[in-house]
Amino acid sequence: LLTADTRSNLVNIDVEDIKSLSKGEIVGTISQIFNNSSEELIINRFSDKEATKCIFNITSGSDLDLSTVTELIYKLRNVYPNINMIYGTKIDDKYNDKLKVQALLTT
Repeated sequence: LLTADTRSNLVNIDVEDIKSLSKGEIVGTISQIFNNSSEELIINRFSDKEATKCIFNITSGSDLDLSTVTELIYKLRNVYPNINMIYGTKIDDKYNDKLKVQALLTT
């Protein structure tokens, strides 16, 4: 689900991040492409999970900025106020005007 990548990243996820989540039971995975304006759909994909830890990566085109990511994280925090969340962001211009969201949720 989450793979190492050497392309341009805004925020990196490293092996230690993945190890920190691998100790829990997997309660959900998400791998889906959304339109840039689909934040509510992304939140809904997360909201039915009973997770205490989450690692996720957002890939988008060069139009992605950290304020978009920050806003999405803020909204996810409203769904999961006590979740331990690790995230990364990656630029890939084949995803212009889209958000590719990959996530692993554990207990």
